[in-house]
Amino acid sequence: MRYRYLAPLARWLRPAAAIGILAAIVWWGDGLAAHWAVLGTVEPLVVGTAFVVVTADRLLMAYKWVLLLRSAHLSLGVLRATQIYCAAMVWGLFLPSTLGADAIRTVCAQREGLPGSTVVASIVLERALGFVASAALAAIAIALLAASTSVDGVVELMAWPVIVALLGLIAAVGASLSDWPYRLIRRWMPTKLSATRAVKALFKVHEAYLGFRDHRGTLLAFLLLSVAEGLLTVAIFWVLTLGLALPVSFPVILAAVFSAFLVSRLPISVAGIGVFEGVFVMILALHGIPSTQSLTLALLARVLQILAWLPWWLGYSFTMGRPAIARPRA
Repeated sequence: MRYRYLAPLARWLRPAAAIGILAAIVWWGDGLAAHWAVLGTVEPLVVGTAFVVVTADRLLMAYKWVLLLRSAHLSLGVLRATQIYCAAMVWGLFLPSTLGADAIRTVCAQREGLPGSTVVASIVLERALGFVASAALAAIAIALLAASTSVDGVVELMAWPVIVALLGLIAAVGASLSDWPYRLIRRWMPTKLSATRAVKALFKVHEAYLGFRDHRGTLLAFLLLSVAEGLLTVAIFWVLTLGLALPVSFPVILAAVFSAFLVSRLPISVAGIGVFEGVFVMILALHGIPSTQSLTLALLARVLQILAWLPWWLGYSFTMGRPAIARPRA
């Protein structure tokens, strides 16, 4: 009872962290007026081009998910998957958990007639392979950065966590697709616990998850498309960098985006807001870019992402009351 007041406080910790980090960066820089001034230098054509790239990124992300579902003999259209994806991202902005958007996507997919266990398994695998692709791109970016920068000590400091994360992720994904962890858990799990409804549901998800390992070609295609999607994400920032005429190389942007992405996955703030921007600003500051320009760049990219989600979210919201039943593929 004495901890009952902590739950509402914990609910607001992440939003407060996001706002606090962004406010600190703005205060550290030249203030809001300076950010507006920088934003005014961006041509509408640059913003429009970045918006198109963001939309292409969302379509590719949805297509990757559809590939996994098809390998499980389930059918979902790419456009409908994009609507579900973007609707989940919009609604997930208002949830304190980083898993909120994935939970919403699961519910939306079930409304389309897809089995929940397979949907959850596909999302878990999607996230796992996506993290591997992101860590690999971050490692490549840091290697390129090491060859083109004078801050060797900082690059080396960045390199080790990324390399360890990459190797750990590869090992974890490999183990998750094998039988021995599952058998070990079943052997040591108490009988009463394994008989509970929640554990049975987890086992069912795991069985669906293991089913994907029989489609190695699909998994390889998914991994390569994840790399392509990652490069599209960097392209968004690169287009805006050119629009702002910032004197920074592509490897620096590549390293900044994926290093910030990996750190922002930590459950510190809502959707990584503030954490991503903080790491991004810090890395660009090492290369002489003022925080005002780099934070404006990061926030503009985030706003464009949200704006790109909205049409798909509206389209789904108008049709979510009459879902199209997704039948198994022959």
